[in-house]
Amino acid sequence: MSESRIVAVGPRREGGRGFTVPFASAVPDPPAPGERCQVCHRRRNKERTSTSPEVKRVMASLPPDRAEALAEGLDNLQEYVGLDGASYPRGVLLEYLLVLGAQQREQLRTFVKGDE
Repeated sequence: MSESRIVAVGPRREGGRGFTVPFASAVPDPPAPGERCQVCHRRRNKERTSTSPEVKRVMASLPPDRAEALAEGLDNLQEYVGLDGASYPRGVLLEYLLVLGAQQREQLRTFVKGDE
């Protein structure tokens, strides 16, 4: 964490003088590329190079509470199965889930449609 200074200004009736107080910033220094943030634990991406693979982002629209639940579920599942956090873990996890869904499509159909 870097040391910063805060300036406090008194009320005008007391002459309006300010004073400076040193303090350790509550915000840590940003992580280096490839490392995780100490506060939110998100990984900071490394800079793209000429050998970096082409990628395409896949998005889905959900209500905020369901989107948060989905993200949390994917993170927990990623940790449980031990996927590497640097190799597109959500994309790989979604591919595995699609394969599992295809293998168990009858059970999946029954689960989605309910008992008919």
